[in-house]
Amino acid sequence: MGNRFSKEDVETMEKISLNILAERACEECDACCYVLEVRELGKPSYQDCAHRKQGGGCSIWTDPSRPSVCGSWNCAWLFGWLPEHLRPDKSGIVFYPVAAHLTEVGLAHVAGQEAWSGALDGPLGQEAFRLLSGKILTVVRLFGTQVFRAAGPGVELWKEKVGVSH
Repeated sequence: MGNRFSKEDVETMEKISLNILAERACEECDACCYVLEVRELGKPSYQDCAHRKQGGGCSIWTDPSRPSVCGSWNCAWLFGWLPEHLRPDKSGIVFYPVAAHLTEVGLAHVAGQEAWSGALDGPLGQEAFRLLSGKILTVVRLFGTQVFRAAGPGVELWKEKVGVSH
């Protein structure tokens, strides 16, 4: 995982059976290209990327000059943390690990963002959320908002640190 994660982050993430060697490819899934902000391209969250290909994928993925955020992207599904049928373009949620030192609250967790409104309340979104939050703090941003839903080990501490009332 490189030097972006501390020893404590790695230990926390190992609790969810980290399988970086999962033999998966994005294929037609490009949910992250829509959901995530890419400052280097001036692309806000929840807008199509100019490099998103018709039918899925990225037209500059193999280009060494692609944005650094794209090249260093860590998708929880690609890591094998979720079963095949919960790929982000099917579940509607893009999940990714977040190192503790990169957050305001100092807690390693899995973050998620809905790719469409209501995805977290659908059966696949619920299944993915339940699987991850059963093992690690999981925080999902609801579609197009600054509203979050969180569950899992450490959720009470997270709520306290972000000022959410119980």
